[in-house]
Amino acid sequence: MKKRLLSAFTVLTVAISAAALTGCGKVDMNTGKVSATPTEVELPSTQIVVPSAEDMFSERDSDTSYKDTPVEITLSGTTASCESSNVTISGGVITITAKGTYEFTGTLTEGQIIVDAADKKVQIVLNNANITCASSAALYVKAADKVFITTLGTSSLTTSGAFTAIDENNIDGAVFAKDDVTFNGTGTLTVNCTADHGIVGKDDVKITSGTYIINSYSHGIQANDSVRILDGNLTVVSTAGDGIHCENDDDATLGYVYIAAGSFNITAAGDGIDAYSSLQIVSGTYTVKTGGGSNYTASTASSKGLKAQGNLVIYDGTITLNCADDCIHANGSIQIDGGTITAASGDDGIHADSVVLIQGGNITVTKSYEGVEGKSITVKGGIINVTASDDGFNAAGGNDSSSMGGRPGQNQMSSDGSCFITVTGGTITVNASGDGIDANGSVYISGGTVTIYGPTNNGNGALDYDSVGQITGGTVIALGYSGMAQNFTAASQGSILLNLSSTYRANTQIKLTDSNGNVLLTATSAKAFNSVLVSCAGISNSGTYTLQVGSTTRKISMSGYVYGAGSTMGR
Repeated sequence: MKKRLLSAFTVLTVAISAAALTGCGKVDMNTGKVSATPTEVELPSTQIVVPSAEDMFSERDSDTSYKDTPVEITLSGTTASCESSNVTISGGVITITAKGTYEFTGTLTEGQIIVDAADKKVQIVLNNANITCASSAALYVKAADKVFITTLGTSSLTTSGAFTAIDENNIDGAVFAKDDVTFNGTGTLTVNCTADHGIVGKDDVKITSGTYIINSYSHGIQANDSVRILDGNLTVVSTAGDGIHCENDDDATLGYVYIAAGSFNITAAGDGIDAYSSLQIVSGTYTVKTGGGSNYTASTASSKGLKAQGNLVIYDGTITLNCADDCIHANGSIQIDGGTITAASGDDGIHADSVVLIQGGNITVTKSYEGVEGKSITVKGGIINVTASDDGFNAAGGNDSSSMGGRPGQNQMSSDGSCFITVTGGTITVNASGDGIDANGSVYISGGTVTIYGPTNNGNGALDYDSVGQITGGTVIALGYSGMAQNFTAASQGSILLNLSSTYRANTQIKLTDSNGNVLLTATSAKAFNSVLVSCAGISNSGTYTLQVGSTTRKISMSGYVYGAGSTMGR
């Protein structure tokens, strides 16, 4: 039943909606003033509901004690010894046929453990045990109700060569489990596989404690139904596949990854963590490098950091991503509630085919093609710093499949008038070579602080939208070039756009004061600009203001909430 609990976080429980967009106001081409009123809209809202850790793990999953008096099995070279009738030994092949606890010690240079105990619970204790098999799984769960693998000391499970069939199952991992398997313990387990996967689970794979070092040719961990991690320390190196991969083609509610906590160091040629259903990160520390890192320039394979075919949720954690492809990617929606995220990408920092919802956290995209991209983007809180070689924030319809062919980032999303960007809180800083904030639809700002260091060319704008640009609160400072400069068109607080006759250098100070000399806002430019857009709560629809740009000052008399609306304004 717990497998089905995923459906709680594969759907959005509150629908996304926006009312019809109306009236943008008219510009007086002589004065540069716009008289306009805010558009009435229902701001988008969404929340992804997820199960708790108590729903994902049983008490026994975390219990590292012995449930039974252990059966002792001593490994010695190419064979082993054991006195229990529940264990058969043929050369180096050790087969467990009954429920119970089995403790392994020693070294097996050629052989394997097989669990063949249908509908029974089996606990395997690896106590400084090392097992190598040249042509099959070092540990093979052929039949069981569930197997618990408990580690003590330092142990290893290795498949050292190509796989050869031993029965009707396609065994392709150093650990291969046909049924549910849980890893726990206080020890360190190293899993090596030079030909294929590290750990393979045809049902659920769970890790609740312990230290794991996985070196594989293909996926480090692969499961059909779910990968669930409560805690632990994982180092995964995959030379040709994903770090953690979960895929179920038969049931859309399965194929998910749930991580409550832990420490993860993943290096993969493919994706870092790839969930074909949904991915949830509650907490933990993550260092993920994929596809060689963000300096990689061409690939036909997916090499994303955190990836979900459905929805992706991050509640908390310290996450460092260095990826040739998108750092955080969902074919559904992305929700970020907290945590510290640092991302360097050869494509997008954050990409969702549907909704991006940021409610908190400290997010820094140090390198990207587009920083944050989705059909809609809503920021309610957090500190977000984005550096992008194209757009900083981009709301557009369609999807970005996997950046297939040529430079990652070439598969851009298409224009869609229903797209929007909404900011109700938080602190956003964008440094973009393309558009700073770009909506193939509308932009709504009602709170927060938005600072944009936009393009140094006339082919893009610091602010770019197709339908409605509305500001009813918050603070906006947008610096760029005048060729494509836009102001807001609907406002209930003052918004001023000046396109200047001179270009100003980086580190120029901008200051806005009211008629009493009160400083309303200040900024220092990060690069050259000749267009300034400012809006904040202190600007009324009838006051007089002074905008100082470097040593130049301009007097502005408001008559309506919007002043300046294009490349001919404010000169």
